[in-house]
Amino acid sequence: MDATLLAIVASRKPAFKVFLDDQGIQTCSDLKYSWESGKQLLATYEATIGKLPSDEAFQLLLIYTLAASQAHVATGAQIRAIVDERESVIPGRPAMRLEEAPQVQAPVRARSVITPGLTEHMPNLIEAASSDPHTAEQARREMKTQALFQFAVEHLVDLQELGLSWKALNDPSRMQALRESLMACTLRLSVERLGALTSAIRRWVRFAEEQDYSVRTPTPLQLSEFLRKVGNGGPTASSSMFQALKWFEQNMGTKFHTEHYLIRPHRFHHPTHSGVQKGRT
Repeated sequence: MDATLLAIVASRKPAFKVFLDDQGIQTCSDLKYSWESGKQLLATYEATIGKLPSDEAFQLLLIYTLAASQAHVATGAQIRAIVDERESVIPGRPAMRLEEAPQVQAPVRARSVITPGLTEHMPNLIEAASSDPHTAEQARREMKTQALFQFAVEHLVDLQELGLSWKALNDPSRMQALRESLMACTLRLSVERLGALTSAIRRWVRFAEEQDYSVRTPTPLQLSEFLRKVGNGGPTASSSMFQALKWFEQNMGTKFHTEHYLIRPHRFHHPTHSGVQKGRT
């Protein structure tokens, strides 16, 4: 099995690799063209090995989707190499191309890779969620995690700091590797917490864009202005937002200055706030 397919299969159930080896599958293209769809692969596996639980079936479908995407990329690279060879003035020498300028925003193709995490359609999570409560919870977590990942990559993460570029992330396998690394910090978070963090950071980005402030590296004064505005929403609003911004600073590399003297006061509830409602004893 080649390195590309092994990278996709290695983190999944070991029996999947054994099955693919037994079938003579060595590359992503082998897998893609041996079965017309992930459902056909799943049917063959279950006919050979036995019925899979819903979460393991989802993983096998995901293997097919990733491999099919990578096979598509490999085919495109081969076509481009042939075209370069034919366009070259000197036989045997690839045509020279100007280096592309760095891209600040996600190009259209990269967005299509980010949105589902892949270039192919992911298994239908809603359909899977209808089967049992455990899968339903997994489906909710997957959708919340993907939403946060998409937003973070487009607005928060400094790709250059990570040695990446939008051009490199056109490769679905590299996009998937980034997702697994970046979102490792969310594994112990509840679905509700994931939703709250996404909502909080969206609010900051809207404010920053309206004021023409840097989203990733605002000044302490700009963030203090934002937190004061949030604080008008209630005695705990500012401190809740502070905690969300601190989470992104610690886990996504943003420069939110949560230890700065202008920001630190917002870590506490408003002094008039009490944990016990008035009128109760």
